Amino acid sequence: MTEREKQVYDALSAQCAKREYCVADIRRKALQRLSQDPSVAPGSALGRGSSGTPGSALGRGSSGTPGSALGRGAVASGSVRASGAAVASGSALASGPERVSGAALAGAVSSAEAVVAALVADGFVDDRRYAAAFAREKSALSGWGPVKIRSALLARGVARDAVLEALEAVDPERAAAKLEKVLETKWRALRDDPQGRLKLIRFALSRGYDYDPIRPLVERITRPSEDD
Repeated sequence: MTEREKQVYDALSAQCAKREYCVADIRRKALQRLSQDPSVAPGSALGRGSSGTPGSALGRGSSGTPGSALGRGAVASGSVRASGAAVASGSALASGPERVSGAALAGAVSSAEAVVAALVADGFVDDRRYAAAFAREKSALSGWGPVKIRSALLARGVARDAVLEALEAVDPERAAAKLEKVLETKWRALRDDPQGRLKLIRFALSRGYDYDPIRPLVERITRPSEDD
């Protein structure tokens, strides 16, 4: 690992110690930091890191194993595999206001993958752990349902088996209690609307729940009370 890669590793490991990040987020952060560094010079794509030492562009991470230079990305198991995300992130940076040359960008992508591989290997980043924390927070605090949580995690590049595992670990009673509070609050704003019940159903569906589990809850919440 080059000196610049080590600096980025230290900065990102400090962030990861405070909260969970998925691999895709950390890859983006690493690439942003490294692509903004003027020491990532042309020629790095041929195997030179920011310090001029051979190896990083050929994909050597902290373990010295080859493979990251061709855009190796992440999976929930922690290994680093070929990733369109790294290339896509790099393309976005290359088209920004401060454009990076193709060779420098390739070097930044390679260095970013080395940093990501090291963070995964050292346990700072773990997509399974991230997915579990994300699902727990969104269900209990935000009132998200499994459909919305699953879509959000998959969009972040988390492996499907890790997503399903995270959803299975969600506390169903706590999630149901949160959903009920969210719908009751929404119903207070909709109860005078002739289409209020339909809108409440649509709102619940938009939170990521299927129709069958929300139907009895909506019926109970919208049932006229004795005071009505």
